[in-house]
Amino acid sequence: MDKKTSGVKAYFKGLTKRQRIVWIVAVVTALVLIAAAVTLAIVFTRDSDDEKLTLKRKEYYYALKPDDAEGIGLNVGFAEGLPAEEIEFKTLKEVPEISVSGDYKVTTDNAAVGSVAEFSYSYKGLEIAKISVEVVSADAIEVDDGTALGNIANGTGTYIITSDIDVSVLTRQISGFSGKLFGNHRILSGKLPKGGLFASMDGAEIRGLELSADSEFVYTATEIPEDGLNIGVLSSYAYATDFSECYVTGKLTVNYQTPSRNVNVRIGGIVGFAEAAARSNLNAPVYLFRQCESDLNITVSGSGAVYLGGIYGMALNTGAENLRTYGKIAFNGSAPSMSALNAGGIGGMHEKDYGAAIAAGHELESANRLYFYGEIELNVADASNAFFVKVGGIFGRADTFGMTNAEFRGVISVTSSAPAEAGGIVGEAYSDLNVAMRINGLRSVGKMTLNVDGAVYGGGIAGAICGNVEYLNVTESFTPEIVGGTGENRIADAAVAKTE
Repeated sequence: MDKKTSGVKAYFKGLTKRQRIVWIVAVVTALVLIAAAVTLAIVFTRDSDDEKLTLKRKEYYYALKPDDAEGIGLNVGFAEGLPAEEIEFKTLKEVPEISVSGDYKVTTDNAAVGSVAEFSYSYKGLEIAKISVEVVSADAIEVDDGTALGNIANGTGTYIITSDIDVSVLTRQISGFSGKLFGNHRILSGKLPKGGLFASMDGAEIRGLELSADSEFVYTATEIPEDGLNIGVLSSYAYATDFSECYVTGKLTVNYQTPSRNVNVRIGGIVGFAEAAARSNLNAPVYLFRQCESDLNITVSGSGAVYLGGIYGMALNTGAENLRTYGKIAFNGSAPSMSALNAGGIGGMHEKDYGAAIAAGHELESANRLYFYGEIELNVADASNAFFVKVGGIFGRADTFGMTNAEFRGVISVTSSAPAEAGGIVGEAYSDLNVAMRINGLRSVGKMTLNVDGAVYGGGIAGAICGNVEYLNVTESFTPEIVGGTGENRIADAAVAKTE
């Protein structure tokens, strides 16, 4: 050791003053660079971890009867892969008669009907799960198998799913439901009835339902109703219905051929077609898709006027909050058997109508916190150029319905001989009202490739903005790749807010 040290000293002593200064500066610089590299690695790793935890975060909603000493075990998917000793519990809204044990079990003791307790779980300071527990009437009906589930058709009461259920026993869809259904985050799986689990809902409330799909639906032209084909893993059609904390996974394949190019076809990961009456005044209720998520691969081959989305195919006069899609949406079709194709990571089309009291001077309603992390792949053959393909990371077309806090981080690929309007957030945004439709708080950092014959308009935010529409607060955007075509890249400047 002494010999080695003395050798270094001798070497250093033999250097000139200038050489010594250069040597010291080099060593200090190297040490600074190493420290910076380590710091950056820690920061980047932390950012990556934060992002994964943020994506993992879910909200859960459970129902319990007033006296349930046996209780229910929580779905702890949010804790998977994380060390249990580092997960922190926090009470957000206390109800003394509702207890939560350390092993994720919730019980009630003479709790008041209608009371709701809220609590959360966090990991390294980041919330990974928010849990809500509502106390429902003691006469709520428990559903523990496929037969009991089928029996809720035309039901108007309150139902609680108490165990995982194989839905393969159902030979037809559940129709006419207008009650409250609490899934309690038990898993429904198996081969679905043709068209989806429910055929129709009217004035229903669906909370905490999780469904894993692995189904293929095939329709001939004679099987398709005159008023159109609606397909959704959870429900084909829903009127004035609330969906919250609902999650779908797996895969769905649909093959069909419409008898006419103008027949509407609406296909969504959760609901095919959701609608409600237009709000006549500001006090009228808004029926919502809230805190729902789709990690479903949807593959469709067909014709007609198509509306295709990760959460819903088409929505009319409903609301949307905190929705996410991760799966892949794929469509193959050809004209002249088609008259429209609207595809979006959240919805193919979302439209709002307004009563005079709202439309005359009030800000138009907006969806809030919509995220797309999946993939959309569209292939359309259309020699007649009879329509525009409209595709967006959030909506294919948004009509008098704005967006606040939307993010696109997925992939969109369009191969089409029909013209196209494609945007990272929305394919076409449209409003003909005097009040501006706003698209506000946008981040679009995905990837888009448009291989289109003829006219094509692609943008990091939108393919086309029509009428009284404005967008602002763009934090980041990108420029799509356009292969061929006679169109242009547009609306991609993150630093500029504008209307067209």
